[in-house]
Amino acid sequence: MQNTVHHQSQNTGKVLITAYRYNHTSNPGPIGISHFHKNYEILIPTLGKTRVTVDGCEYTIRPGEAIMIHPFQTHCMQLAQSSWIWCSAFSAGLVGGLAALLEGKRPQNPVFHPSEGCTRFFLEEMMRHFGSWGERNTLTEAQRLAAKACLYAIGGEYVAEATFVQDRLDERNENLAADIALYVADHFKNDITLQDVAKELGYHYQYLSKAFQSLFGMHFKQLLNQYRMEHAIRLLQETALPITRIAFESGFQSLRSFNHVCKEMLGTSPTEIRGSTKS
Repeated sequence: MQNTVHHQSQNTGKVLITAYRYNHTSNPGPIGISHFHKNYEILIPTLGKTRVTVDGCEYTIRPGEAIMIHPFQTHCMQLAQSSWIWCSAFSAGLVGGLAALLEGKRPQNPVFHPSEGCTRFFLEEMMRHFGSWGERNTLTEAQRLAAKACLYAIGGEYVAEATFVQDRLDERNENLAADIALYVADHFKNDITLQDVAKELGYHYQYLSKAFQSLFGMHFKQLLNQYRMEHAIRLLQETALPITRIAFESGFQSLRSFNHVCKEMLGTSPTEIRGSTKS
């Protein structure tokens, strides 16, 4: 594995879903550099073969196969000449039920074999609703429903085939950024600070404080709030829990803080998010 690993911040932040169709000449920089992000990612080759490295292990995939990459797994890919591959990264908030099944797990082998019909449905619907190149920060209702249908369909086949193991922090020492992100993923409901992370991972706080900004391109509180908001949005959309309880269940220390972060990050309020779900 390369010593330098890129944190792909757009797929850790507001981007809900991406749609990219690559060949070996398409924007090779981001995909050829080892990187990680908070979103899940599905890779589906449509022509030729692609070599994909996930957490230091190499896999060669061809049409009829696919790879599911979990949050904060370090990965990159190299396409053979005349090869094409479809890549979609997607927020766990789009597929709350699937994300709940996969939370805290990683596959022994990320390669799986979706059926021909499922693959065709996924690719056709993704192309129809999202095109072949772009990132979506907001979705229309039709796009949201299409994304859910595609992702649950192919995600269901992935879950049926894959064998999973627990994704513990002490098993993931590929790089410091991944360790930090995994700790936050496991503890965002608590009132944690970067000092807590430093203590848990065995680093001096001063060192970790300096390293964090360059690794993530954001402040620690921003990363923490991203996790909290994603969890809160899932509860707002999929449960009838009171908004105050959702605030505390998601790690916010007060309803006021929840409202402020929601407005700052999404430009809306928890009440409006719940209302739009019911309409």
